[in-house]
Amino acid sequence: MPSAEKPAILLVNMDDSEDRLTACHQQLSSINMAFTRIPAVNGNQLTPQDLEQYQTEDFSRYYKALTAGEIGCYLSHRKCWQHIIENDLDYALILEDDFLLVEDLGSLGEYLTDITHPWDCIKLMENPVKRRAVKSMPCKDKQLIVFNKVPSKTCAYVMSKAGAEKMLRKSTKIERPVDIDFQYWWENDMRVFGLQPYMVSVNHELESTIDGMVSRKGRRKSFYKKVVQGIGFYWGNRVNLKLRLKSLE
Repeated sequence: MPSAEKPAILLVNMDDSEDRLTACHQQLSSINMAFTRIPAVNGNQLTPQDLEQYQTEDFSRYYKALTAGEIGCYLSHRKCWQHIIENDLDYALILEDDFLLVEDLGSLGEYLTDITHPWDCIKLMENPVKRRAVKSMPCKDKQLIVFNKVPSKTCAYVMSKAGAEKMLRKSTKIERPVDIDFQYWWENDMRVFGLQPYMVSVNHELESTIDGMVSRKGRRKSFYKKVVQGIGFYWGNRVNLKLRLKSLE
């Protein structure tokens, strides 16, 4: 069971995004929370050899070719998961540098100790689409949520050591954007929940550094694969969600 102490915080931040780093430091220092900066991987600086090492482009798992920014984003989160394992952390809160605090994160550990079900990942925000809760369980004055579909975006989430190990094993080759891979949670038995009301939001005034690096327009894509993968996801999510809900009874 996680400790009720303040969680370790890993902040994903580009080397040239000093203004964002300052803003994040101000938010976290205002609630007396320390953090470890994880230098983000700049997709524009990846060599063709780097991209060849990590990326697949046969559309077998995702219908669009990934941008260099999406590859860099995934590698950045892999660095966070590796940090969790290398430092033998039970879990860590992973933040991207466009987060906005809604509540004091100092109480997060208390909520985590109140969770009786095994978990790998706890989402602390979702944007822009709000996903429907198919099961809600009391967690102190909040609700632990099972989603009908795991929310996209990776701005703020708690990752357990077991979850970090699962995601690292899955992503030796990067076949989808990192947030989309979370939505295929059953492929590696990732136990993903949400904690609502959310403690974190996203700063909509900041442009995504991923979108800003490489345009997503004009990417190679397969309409046939989009249809096939969409059907496969629908049924995979539906069948496995039923099994998961049954395990939580």
